[in-house]
Amino acid sequence: MKINVETGKRAAMNDIVEALEQSELHAVFCGKDKMNPIALVFEIDAEDTKAVIRQAEKIIKARLGKSVSFRVVPHGSLLYYG
Repeated sequence: MKINVETGKRAAMNDIVEALEQSELHAVFCGKDKMNPIALVFEIDAEDTKAVIRQAEKIIKARLGKSVSFRVVPHGSLLYYG
């Protein structure tokens, strides 16, 4: 499955990639979303979308703290357009 991690802080993008790639999710960074330039796309070998999203949010918060706003959504979801 693929997920998108959106953040308006470009400086935080490298930290997000590193945190998810080194986590127990074993996320693979696929690049930026073509339709949404502030979204990073990750491939994760899992079936439960909600559980993966919760886990990714927890990992990112632990790495970045509360200073960076972000959102994790399923890739291709209309939630992030607009």
